[in-house]
Amino acid sequence: MFGFTGRILRVNLSASQIDIEEPPEAFYRQYLGGSLTWAAA
Repeated sequence: MFGFTGRILRVNLSASQIDIEEPPEAFYRQYLGGSLTWAAA
């Protein structure tokens, strides 16, 4: 898949903080309906 690495970047400009999250596959199935997980199967 182009441009998708399975990570979420959260940027807090007020605190000058950057967090990188790597949610499990269940996260994508719940919130995106599993449409992006077809390549992982």
